[in-house]
Amino acid sequence: METAEEAKGIFSPFRACGAGGTSRLAGVMLSPWLYHGLRLGLGGLFLWAGGIKLSAPKAFAGVIYQYGLVPESFLIPVALGLPFLEAVGGLGLILNRRWAIRLVGGLTGLFLAVLGFALFNRMDVDCGCFSAEELSAHNSLWWVFWRDVGLLGVTAYLWVWRCARRVDSEGKIRTGDEARAPL
Repeated sequence: METAEEAKGIFSPFRACGAGGTSRLAGVMLSPWLYHGLRLGLGGLFLWAGGIKLSAPKAFAGVIYQYGLVPESFLIPVALGLPFLEAVGGLGLILNRRWAIRLVGGLTGLFLAVLGFALFNRMDVDCGCFSAEELSAHNSLWWVFWRDVGLLGVTAYLWVWRCARRVDSEGKIRTGDEARAPL
């Protein structure tokens, strides 16, 4: 795997910010260590969150019901399907699959929209993220909302990193003519 110094010639999204692709910040941001650490951490988080909800789908259906966004007849399918997608997205990130970044980003966007709905309507609900204790420990849906904004930021970083580094689905950096081919 090439180092950040060897990646100077590869398109850097940080050049637009004046980093020129050679600054220390660009070197850190293009680091394979940072990318893989965040990818594995986010993948593990989504796999864990999906597994917790899959272990108690009726309880998660009750949380979904509080929001009033899903008809009762769809509660159990949504309570099974959503955590399944979370777990698949997490596993995909752990296995370094391109589609997983989009799936996790889409799910995080959905979670932000639902949390925004709850905040806008001043609802007193459990976020349904991990456990009921999680929300009471932080006393606020606002904390959960901003945490998810951060997770969306991590997802965006992973996507930009892959585009900037042209990483294929096996995690190998493509160079030369193969780097110009669409992923």
